[in-house]
Amino acid sequence: MRFKSLLLAAAFLAPAATSQTVLYESLTGWNHVGGPPNWSDNVTAAGSEFPKVDQLNSTQTLQYSSKAIALKQGSYVITFRVMKFKDNTGVAPLTAEAIVGGKRFSRKTPAKTIQIPVDPKTGKLKKPRWVWTDPLVFYVDKPSINVVFFLKNTDSKITKQNFYFDGVILGRVRDDKIVECQSMTLHCATTWGMPYTKRGVPEKTSPFGRIDHVQQGGGGTGLWWFHWHSRLFMLQPGVYTANVRAMKDTSLNNAQAIDLFTKVNGVKYLVTWNTTEQKLNKWVLTTGLTFRVTQPNTWVRLVFQSLSGQKDNYSLDYMLVRKGGFRLFGKGGITTPGWLTIKGNIPKLGKTLNIEVQFALKTAFLFFGRKELKPPMDLTPFGMGRCHLYTMPFLVTPGVMPNKNNVALFKIPIPNNPALIGANWFNQAMAIDKPMFINPVGIVTSNAAEVTLED
Repeated sequence: MRFKSLLLAAAFLAPAATSQTVLYESLTGWNHVGGPPNWSDNVTAAGSEFPKVDQLNSTQTLQYSSKAIALKQGSYVITFRVMKFKDNTGVAPLTAEAIVGGKRFSRKTPAKTIQIPVDPKTGKLKKPRWVWTDPLVFYVDKPSINVVFFLKNTDSKITKQNFYFDGVILGRVRDDKIVECQSMTLHCATTWGMPYTKRGVPEKTSPFGRIDHVQQGGGGTGLWWFHWHSRLFMLQPGVYTANVRAMKDTSLNNAQAIDLFTKVNGVKYLVTWNTTEQKLNKWVLTTGLTFRVTQPNTWVRLVFQSLSGQKDNYSLDYMLVRKGGFRLFGKGGITTPGWLTIKGNIPKLGKTLNIEVQFALKTAFLFFGRKELKPPMDLTPFGMGRCHLYTMPFLVTPGVMPNKNNVALFKIPIPNNPALIGANWFNQAMAIDKPMFINPVGIVTSNAAEVTLED
């Protein structure tokens, strides 16, 4: 990994104020190729979210298309609700497409995701079910642009038949680029339903328009076996960071640490969303899980899980993946306000890297290093008990005074220069404090971060 520049950028681990549902409508208002007898439009179907659906009887060319929709700059996600009814004859993968200013984004949902499940014991088909297609993520890079959407399968070798087409959801997720976003309630699976988990709760700030809610079960008990996992999605080699948009609501009681993890190319990556990071009635992105993909066309699945301790009153929106990383490791020394900690997020070209140094009593400094020290250097012999040096600094920034909340903020602009992509470096902080028994020199070091710029 190469170190290219110190001038790098990122956003905070904070909720995206722009998250919202942009479009939620019936597919009966969209255009499709063909008519009767291949199609029966505006029919009633059990479980539909709209009064009527389109029924595909039989066709070789399947294509829905929208009118042009004006969208503002940012990252979006679109997903469609369909059902394969009667049988699995003519089941086929469905491809969602977005044409954004001449650029094409596409995502294929496999046929096995859409087909009616088979009972493994009897070999018979289970009850037909409504399915949301795998979410298509795309980015609008101009202040405003018209976008046209398609849902199709034009493989003439497959005669598509016995489908219901219900609705579509289009949502704005964030201002920055994302590569994957799955709804906790539409795409992610969980081991529990009612009375512990209420799925599909309306939420206007969600790009999917609905969320999952973990509530108290019978007798006031919470959910012990807390588990959500994403659908499989494909990534190419690079460094990525995953988060869950979540909130502790109603009460901070029965808050528990929750792990976000994945296994990629034989390596397991895990971070813990601790209770100290869970804010009451405030949407946040959980602690970032930074991982590396080393092989082309790698399938990835994310798991959000806690298997011990009673948990309730959590709202869960989506799992999110972006390029780049801000991998935290190590532990800071103790200061008068608490344990000295740094936090930041993914660096991006043309943005500003914001790094918070938390629990600083007096002036804080930020280190830049080229590599991680393994093992870290124990600073106890230098009078700095419980402190370690995780990277050998070659640059130290000027000091910054903390605010009234004991947070010192460092802002580092990144040039919008593609040559910086692939830059990798390490950050650690140091702060002045009162001399203590375990730290007579009154200088404390923080945890550390490995920062990677991927755009």
